[in-house]
Amino acid sequence: MTRALKWRLAIGVLVVFAAGMATGMFVGARRAHDVLVSKHHHRMGEHLRERLTRRLQLTPEQVETLGPIIDDTSNRLHEIRRESGKRVADTMQQAHSAMAPHLTPEQREIAEQMKTHHKRVLHRRRGAPPPAPEKEP
Repeated sequence: MTRALKWRLAIGVLVVFAAGMATGMFVGARRAHDVLVSKHHHRMGEHLRERLTRRLQLTPEQVETLGPIIDDTSNRLHEIRRESGKRVADTMQQAHSAMAPHLTPEQREIAEQMKTHHKRVLHRRRGAPPPAPEKEP
């Protein structure tokens, strides 16, 4: 094996490794979003209300007065998490786009398969039907 071929092989392995890491980070971020925000955000206000009531020994009047503040805070935090999740997804898409020109055609095909698989898994977790296959131009 020539030295140039060894270097190409090493660079190829590193690129595939980086693509795998980026995909793993994206999957992890999406999973964390699903677990921590989307499926449980409605409980956040209830949990905060219960905790404050117990720890601060709030009176029923205080609980009623603080209820709108807690609800507003819960809604605002949910929006912040939703926006943050979108920023993470956009950043990962930009990373994938930046990596693509440096991949071989075979590696790009594998990356697309990984992306398709990831979309199916996300749809399955959300209980939605799988996305329709994209048509090639």
